[in-house]
Amino acid sequence: MRLNKLFAWFLCCAVAALLAASSASAQDKTRVPGHIVAAKVTGTVTATNTTDKKTAELKTNDILFQNYVINTGANSSVILVFSNGATLNIGAESSLSIDEYLQDPLDKELALSDLKEEPNSSVTKLNLTRGELVGNVKHLHEDRGSSFTVNTPVGAAGIRGTTFRIVFHPDSTGKIFFTLSTAEGRVLLSGQAPASGAAAQEIASVSTGKEVVINVDATVDPVTNAVTIKAPAQPTGTTDIPAATQATIAAAAQQISDISTKVIISSTQQAAADAAAAKAAADAAAAKAAADKAAADAAAAKDAQEKADKEAAAKKAQEAADKAKADADAAAKAAADAKATADAAALAAQQALQQQQQQSTVPSSNTPTTQSDPLAGGSGG
Repeated sequence: MRLNKLFAWFLCCAVAALLAASSASAQDKTRVPGHIVAAKVTGTVTATNTTDKKTAELKTNDILFQNYVINTGANSSVILVFSNGATLNIGAESSLSIDEYLQDPLDKELALSDLKEEPNSSVTKLNLTRGELVGNVKHLHEDRGSSFTVNTPVGAAGIRGTTFRIVFHPDSTGKIFFTLSTAEGRVLLSGQAPASGAAAQEIASVSTGKEVVINVDATVDPVTNAVTIKAPAQPTGTTDIPAATQATIAAAAQQISDISTKVIISSTQQAAADAAAAKAAADAAAAKAAADKAAADAAAAKDAQEKADKEAAAKKAQEAADKAKADADAAAKAAADAKATADAAALAAQQALQQQQQQSTVPSSNTPTTQSDPLAGGSGG
């Protein structure tokens, strides 16, 4: 009997897990790109579309979505309001990439100041490559697959509905200064995932009023500013947030609070974001098609040039061969003519010699002929 109850309990757990997985999968299929409003822009802030590589200066009330990189200049900042209720106050000389931001579609208007939790499930993946930010994330529906992650080269901060601050400052000497402070709630810090593909290990849990400080050595690419950590981060534990940091977080959070009273999250904005995302996708597709055509044209031109070069080289080689043959024929004819001349000269010389020899053997008509005297040789008889 006890075994039957245990089996039934395991069966219920398995069914529940299967239903949860199916629900999460279904939600992933229905999610759309969420929209992000630049609620307040101070100084020089740019947004670069990672799809078409176009960069534009960001202005207050501009709408963004995933696949953008936000860069702030000196003495500059921007407050971003996400359609899931999350807000980020990005400080000066920072770079934040919005790698993924998807959520279930909105069906009504919502006042940001009234939100205590996100209006629907969402997935947010950000990447802070330098600088600092203060964030406020509403309670997430983790049971429905929601997540909010801020990656850095040191590690990934998993936000659980909280007010937090992240500082990541690499310098030219290869030193990295990283702090994660939690003013309210809890943030889980995980190390970088190993190359083997195994899950990243949690290296710190930072709760309300605490912070973790990490100093590591790294290399910084002088061209791309990409940071490579030489050794995994090893935090020594959490400490109380210093008063100066608390004041910084409070000031940034107050700016967020002031903005939140003026922001309405609406399905109209979502529709505008969807239209902008569709246009960006169409523009990217057109740009890719143009780039592909340009590459194909360049390849065809290169092939044509190579063919023309080969034909020119072949023609030149044939001309050289023809000239060489003509020169050889001319040389052979000259040799033959020279031989014929030499043979003729030799023949003439031989004939002249023979004639001379013949002339030397013929008697001359002026030479007297000697006759014998029949009487000579005796005296009487």
